[in-house]
Amino acid sequence: MVKMILGIVAGYIAMSVVLFLLFSGLYLVLGTSGSFNEGSYYVSTTWLLAGFIIFYVGAAVAGSVSALIGKDPKSAFWMGGVILILGILIAISQIVAAPDDTTRKLAEVPMMDAMNLAQQPVWALFVNPIMGFIGALAGGKLVNRKAN
Repeated sequence: MVKMILGIVAGYIAMSVVLFLLFSGLYLVLGTSGSFNEGSYYVSTTWLLAGFIIFYVGAAVAGSVSALIGKDPKSAFWMGGVILILGILIAISQIVAAPDDTTRKLAEVPMMDAMNLAQQPVWALFVNPIMGFIGALAGGKLVNRKAN
């Protein structure tokens, strides 16, 4: 049980690092104009699609790490559950805290400001936790398949 909890914590940390690196790289590649729709802080379709893939990959890493450290096939399932529950809670908090005015004219926006100002469609806020759950299970299966 302790190994499983440590695996989930380590998996979540690993996912956070992977997500930060990949999303930072995506922002550097796309820039402000490719990351946002013109004239607003709503993210572009390109950003949304790439973001779903990045979140899936990050969650797969989390599932793999949790399965490796937890030494239990159920670790990845619980990792996915944590991602799903926290993701839904974060989505709700973003909906509640969404600024009223997201249509300001954009210039080049530093990455850290872009992270705070970015707005996603409400449906997309709930797709990421689902993708995370599926990704964590896939990562766990990959590790468990190699172990057998």
